[in-house]
Amino acid sequence: MELDDYFSDFSNAVVATAESGRNYSVNAFLEVAAERLAEAQEVLDLAPSHFEGVGSKGRLLRLDGYVVDEADGSVVLLVGDYRQDAAVQRLTTTEAKRLFQGGQAFVEDAISGKLAASLEPSSEAYATAKALARLLPTATRIRFYLVTNAVMSERIKDFPPSKLGRIDVTFHIWDLARFLQAHLAVNGREDIVVGLDEWIPGGLQVLQGGTTTEGFRTFLAVLPGSVLAAVFGRYGSRLLEGNVRSFLSARTKPNRDMRATLAQDPHFFLAYNNGLTTTASSIETVEANGVIRITSITDLQIVNGGQTTASLASYLREGGNRDLDGVFVQMKLVVVNPDGYETLVPNIAQYANSQNRVNEADFFANSPYHRRLEDISRRILAPAKAGSQLETRWFYERARGQFLNEKSRRSAADRKKFELQHPQAQVLKKTDVSKFEFSWSERPHDVSLGTQKNFIKFAETAKQLWDTRPDDVNELYFKSLVAKSILFSSTRRRISEQDWYQAGGYLANLTTYSVAKLAHLVRTQSGGAALNLGAVWSAQSVTPATLKQVDQIALAVNGVLNSSKRGSQNVSEWAKKPECWAQVQAAEVALIDEFAEELVPTQDQQLARQESRKTQKVDTGIEGQIRVMKVSSTTWREIRDAPELSSVLSPQDIAALRLVTGEVTGSVPEGFQVKRLLGVLAKAASFGVISRS
Repeated sequence: MELDDYFSDFSNAVVATAESGRNYSVNAFLEVAAERLAEAQEVLDLAPSHFEGVGSKGRLLRLDGYVVDEADGSVVLLVGDYRQDAAVQRLTTTEAKRLFQGGQAFVEDAISGKLAASLEPSSEAYATAKALARLLPTATRIRFYLVTNAVMSERIKDFPPSKLGRIDVTFHIWDLARFLQAHLAVNGREDIVVGLDEWIPGGLQVLQGGTTTEGFRTFLAVLPGSVLAAVFGRYGSRLLEGNVRSFLSARTKPNRDMRATLAQDPHFFLAYNNGLTTTASSIETVEANGVIRITSITDLQIVNGGQTTASLASYLREGGNRDLDGVFVQMKLVVVNPDGYETLVPNIAQYANSQNRVNEADFFANSPYHRRLEDISRRILAPAKAGSQLETRWFYERARGQFLNEKSRRSAADRKKFELQHPQAQVLKKTDVSKFEFSWSERPHDVSLGTQKNFIKFAETAKQLWDTRPDDVNELYFKSLVAKSILFSSTRRRISEQDWYQAGGYLANLTTYSVAKLAHLVRTQSGGAALNLGAVWSAQSVTPATLKQVDQIALAVNGVLNSSKRGSQNVSEWAKKPECWAQVQAAEVALIDEFAEELVPTQDQQLARQESRKTQKVDTGIEGQIRVMKVSSTTWREIRDAPELSSVLSPQDIAALRLVTGEVTGSVPEGFQVKRLLGVLAKAASFGVISRS
């Protein structure tokens, strides 16, 4: 993909986001940039909020958002540079310095208390200033991110780290080229290159576990704790991107035990601790006298052992005369070939954590739930909107960058056709689904936790649905998801048009709470009726009566979120609390007659779900049969004869295998036989007889 093509896609995404909420272009740009930083797994759950002003000593102030990275204790601060030009522009060194200086001035005035004293207490900037004044004194470091839709000038080299008092400050520029580079990266993020010889002269001595034909190599090592803490101190939570668990605070038992060992018996740490499982895409080594040393690791990820890593760094940060002398950690490093990275690394993460109580929902990204929604979205045409003759599709993006990749691989003429049939505003990401579903399921406080945390919670719910009622995930289910998406975006746009709404002010929180309150009203005041999601799908829009109801709800929600009696000074933090949702539920709002008349009996929807479930059950059987028949008879015979499976395959398994190994001619497996053969495939994969693909 060329830079101009990416610029066009980025610009279209900003326009679509701006239109979805009557948003200012700069706010829409910040939303898109924050989303793409998350997709690159650089910064998660960053909530943009644009502010410009003049501070002490006449300095220009600029801040566009912040988030606390719980994994490494750093505070991420965002400054944005949006160009509304038709072609790619250049970002100069002078411009970059000015933006970073505006962010630093904001921070300094926030810490001193001068900024909050000059702002309206009801403003979002006031809440941000107060929050930073509270958070920064205990932060491990500050990470400034400058995001821009321009391209850095070649004259920009590095912005060296600095200090704000005792706090280390680092600067990162994400320009259009860097966003594109992250998109094109095979694993969806920029490589981390860790030069171990910086801390260990000559490199880290390792024992190679043997070279396999499966596309990876394994090494074992004993790593000094001080080196692990230093590497984490430099790269922070980026090392934990593949880890399936967020860092647990030092109050949890595993970390208390580790800290006690570090303080009292550091030389026993290696014996007591389970160590790390790590992955990499490549390494550099030197070998002498039969000894292998690793000097550099590219794309290092800690897929198990995040608690250990963060605990070592946290222990050192607490000051005093603490050190990690005599502390060592065992490490397994799996170097995975790039062509198998996407498949193998998630599996390594899953099995490395299988001895711990980690819900499988944490490994949800490649689940059959997503794959089915992806398949349905490629088949179903959405009805043409009023005034249009064009039927379109809602593109379900199961994996990062799918939509953009689908566009970019086409010729210019075909790309135009693709864009017409797949509008940018009709791209559904899996994290979007979690937001729409949990809003309608009356869990707005979970949605307000942020994209990643909400997605993990939703994954548990969706996994339970798939495990117990997989046929419920069908065409009707997908259409309902789209209807909820339309309802969500319509609510967002309606709120942004209200006279009482201040641009950029907690729009995400107001939207999820308003949708949840609408669902709550329908559930508690309709006498058993339901919103006609099928009608929303058919019209590809919500009715005027629905929007009138939203007007009343949103005003009440705004009153609760911004109440002077709220349970937290910061509105964003208040929105994360169940108590906030309880107050919104209690807010007095009545169903208006026009809206109530449009509701339909729940029995009608139940019948529709039953019919769709039956259809999906038939489709599932056919899909399973096709999958079984695609496997060659040679592969089936290899599975049957594999020594590893001799004690695993049951007589019933063997009988089913006779239908596909060529021993029984003219027979096609059906029903329970297909289900059994799919189970045999799973067993063969788990024992390594066949690949999981």
